[in-house]
Amino acid sequence: MNLQQRLSRLGSDLTNYLKSIRARDFYPSEEHIAIVSISQSKWHLLAPLAVIAAVGVNWILLPADRGTDRLGLFYGMSAIVLMSVTLLLASRLPVLDALFGGFDRLYIWHRWFGIAAIVLLIFHADAENDVANAVFPFGRNLEETGVDLAENAETLFIVLIVISILRILPYRIWRYSHLLIIIPFTFSVIHVVTAEQPFALGSPGSIWLWTWSIIGFISFFYRVLIIDSGLADIRSTVVGVEHSAQAVAVTIQRNDKKPWRKLKPGQFVFVRDAKPWRERHPFTVVHDDDPSKLTVIFKEVGDWTIRIAPQLHEGKKVAVSRPLGHLSVYNPGQQDVWIAGGSGVTPFLFSEKLLKNMEIPPRMIYIYRGSASAIGLSKLRRWNKDGYLHLSLIHISEPTRQAEI
Repeated sequence: MNLQQRLSRLGSDLTNYLKSIRARDFYPSEEHIAIVSISQSKWHLLAPLAVIAAVGVNWILLPADRGTDRLGLFYGMSAIVLMSVTLLLASRLPVLDALFGGFDRLYIWHRWFGIAAIVLLIFHADAENDVANAVFPFGRNLEETGVDLAENAETLFIVLIVISILRILPYRIWRYSHLLIIIPFTFSVIHVVTAEQPFALGSPGSIWLWTWSIIGFISFFYRVLIIDSGLADIRSTVVGVEHSAQAVAVTIQRNDKKPWRKLKPGQFVFVRDAKPWRERHPFTVVHDDDPSKLTVIFKEVGDWTIRIAPQLHEGKKVAVSRPLGHLSVYNPGQQDVWIAGGSGVTPFLFSEKLLKNMEIPPRMIYIYRGSASAIGLSKLRRWNKDGYLHLSLIHISEPTRQAEI
């Protein structure tokens, strides 16, 4: 497919998507509960609190001189810090998963800190921002240029963040648009380091701003050049493909035949074509008793899965991310109750060996519509027969509903 065909297809997809937009697409779904479901452990709140403390440092560094709009400058400095934090959280550094309590919670904080950064940016733009005894680190001409860039940055930031919050673009388009965030960030950094300041170049306040700006740039380019390019992925090969009604089970083996390290039930991986820069998607891992293999199951419902499913075959080269997620699907010493429907059952289809070793068999409630499309139903029935779990099946049919135990 040449460039013209790709652009034509992209334009067609965007046009069709815009035609399908409804009012409910603009609701910021799940945001109202995100703040109360950030972490299962209070320990994982320390990292977000550290970010808030870093924002507070800005107030300490700003002088309280008469004639200085300390609050307005605080808004601007805090916006830069939070912009850099959002870029850092998007870098996918393994240490961040541990500090924030997992990939999913890390991205909730990424989203909220990004929103906070834009709010502070707007407050800063509306403030007086006067500075008594102002210092111009790079002269007045660059200061004026920085102000002009900052005005453009505000507009670009608002557009890009609103697109992300409202989720009004298909992923294949959005993932490119989100990379444009580096442009307004760069404009903002230029403004911050060239604007009239209450402290001299090389002072603690100046070093603080430069440090966070550099962290933001390093994080962005690490994400793009290392993560998005696939350099950090594990080269693997498809060794098995099983098609069923509306679902595909794909077994993947590492090319080096080494075991998948730290792979736990409930985790997920990003899978994509082995070629660099290809689109990637997350899939819950269904464990395999061979430690060098893992299986992912997905439904052919989205544009990506519908397009990629026919291309999967034994021997196909793929790139797989390290295992992600801190979801715990079982707790030793007590009986768990699992409730799942449709593809949501995949976190519970882990290794039979692990299930056998559970002290108390879990109770499983599985809701499905049609036996032909029920993922893992035969396996769950076998486990129930063997006594590894207590299974309750709820078969929903239209227009009547019936339950079988």
